[in-house]
Amino acid sequence: MKCQICGCTDDKACPGGCTWILPNLCSNCENKVPLAIYVGPTYIRGVDKFRFECPSCKHRFNRVEKNLGITKCPGCKNYIKCLKKKG
Repeated sequence: MKCQICGCTDDKACPGGCTWILPNLCSNCENKVPLAIYVGPTYIRGVDKFRFECPSCKHRFNRVEKNLGITKCPGCKNYIKCLKKKG
């Protein structure tokens, strides 16, 4: 495996060490993942969902609550962090 953000691998870890938290994402880069833009709630086929926009490619997509957190953008396949809007 190779981290998408810093490029570390199984054979050459980050200085001080790291672990894999997702395929192609190490623990040292978890906080470097860009935050998706929260567009608002949506309701599709009887399910409450959250609408997000990728900050890189501007692709808009929906996520249910159990799939929030770090995910891959369906458009550009880069990791992004999807969090519900607070408040």
